[in-house]
Amino acid sequence: EEEAGNRGEGGEAGGDDAMAVDGGAPRGAGPLLAGGFKASDDLASVAGLEGTERYRSIMAQVSAALAAGPSDAAGGPGTAGPAPQPQPSASAAAPADADDPAGLAGDATYRLLVACNALAVDIDADIEASAAFARHHYAPKFPELASLVVHPVDYARVVARLGNAPDPAGVDLEGILPQATVMVVVVTASTTAGVPLSEEGASRVRDACDLVLRLDAARASIGSLVQREMGRVAPNLSAAVGPGVAAQLMGLAGGLGPLSRLPASTIHVLGQASTAAALAGRSSVAAGRRQGFVHGSHLVQACPPALRSKAAKLVGSKAALLARVDAYGSDPAGATGEAMRAAMAAKIEKWQEPPPAKTKAVLPAP
Repeated sequence: EEEAGNRGEGGEAGGDDAMAVDGGAPRGAGPLLAGGFKASDDLASVAGLEGTERYRSIMAQVSAALAAGPSDAAGGPGTAGPAPQPQPSASAAAPADADDPAGLAGDATYRLLVACNALAVDIDADIEASAAFARHHYAPKFPELASLVVHPVDYARVVARLGNAPDPAGVDLEGILPQATVMVVVVTASTTAGVPLSEEGASRVRDACDLVLRLDAARASIGSLVQREMGRVAPNLSAAVGPGVAAQLMGLAGGLGPLSRLPASTIHVLGQASTAAALAGRSSVAAGRRQGFVHGSHLVQACPPALRSKAAKLVGSKAALLARVDAYGSDPAGATGEAMRAAMAAKIEKWQEPPPAKTKAVLPAP
């Protein structure tokens, strides 16, 4: 399977396809934008993932898989439901590949999910880079908007709706932002010191916003496929933490086999950098917490804030065990994951019970 060219913290690409697209300038050219991205007038040199063959190939497979329907046991289109995985035999030799003890590498759906999870990381990076490009070129028109709308996809939707309009108060932003935020944006836009963009500048901003929205739609398609198929590839882990969280953990680890070899202390914080990027714009207290992918599971989110860190450690420890169950195909039906989820829910509920009331001992009769 082709390895993903993951980007580093500075926004640099990890592969040749991401460094230059169609002979364009490398991403390292130009001054730094907010968030560590490079300033440039060429959008393809800032976010070139969409033009790569790897992106087009994987997204074509995703579209075909979504159109074909749920996979069957062989990994092709068929009926939904957990598929039986290879069971270890007492007389069978040890698996040749330690990263694939259950023999999932021959499953087309498993290979596609691993590729999708790796591609989703690069899509997130290009969404951030494209949004930073749009903020940089839209700042002369509305410099305050970047601090009012911090989410990259929401920012792209708002800018696509506002455009180069001379009177932003007449633009309808309902359905994009909450009503309170819409009022703040409209009032600020009416008093901003920004100037209209040139036709060339407005075209750059439109292209960047369109790219953000296309990448967000591609990410949603990948999420739909993952949500549908993870119950077959990793039934126990998906039953306990949810298919979305299970896919994120498996994708960042590099597959189900590598995930099964990680200790619980690592799984607990796996994805911490991605979560920090998602929390951009929130309070420094929330952004500074050690939050990995397991914090997104329903069990953790249903806890009171004071117990979420403790619950995440519990979920991370159980996820390590369930990844090993799925990696070796011990329980294709997912009963182990369901039972462990119920046990975790009962334990978390027990934490929230009030302590027993203290009773005063009755003095003996004189």
